[in-house]
Amino acid sequence: MKSSANYPTSHSMCQLHELANKRRISVTGASKLLANILYSYLGMVLSVGTMIAGWDEMGPGLYYVDSEGGRLKGTRFSVGSGSPYVYGVLDNWNDMSIEEAAELARRVFIMQHSLMESVVELLLASVYYVGTDEWKKLSGDDVGELHYKILSGYAKYSGTRNG
Repeated sequence: MKSSANYPTSHSMCQLHELANKRRISVTGASKLLANILYSYLGMVLSVGTMIAGWDEMGPGLYYVDSEGGRLKGTRFSVGSGSPYVYGVLDNWNDMSIEEAAELARRVFIMQHSLMESVVELLLASVYYVGTDEWKKLSGDDVGELHYKILSGYAKYSGTRNG
């Protein structure tokens, strides 16, 4: 069996694009590249749902890419078993500050974690900011600790007592 190291990754292919074209690959191009890679594994037991986000010459870009090589462009996505509930929350939030959006994302991780019935456990909740000139990781939280922290904060605001 061949090692996965023998196959090009989407990251290395994006780097090759940058070297060949003397500019970074567009968000659209990167999402299409990942979709094509995943499509080449069609029929194998993969379960992938991911978002590709970035800012290029065309402005902001956000794509959802799945295991079958499906690709959707949008302005907001949620990935995972709790997604229908998350969309209900997202529909009621607009014009947030970066910190408000990051806090909402952390709460969404907890909601998805609480609703998750699959065997796979979500262990780390990472929140990123993607802007015109930069992208940065805002947080990377252990889901168990984040769950406790948010529920403790909720108890303070709701007037109930902890423990």
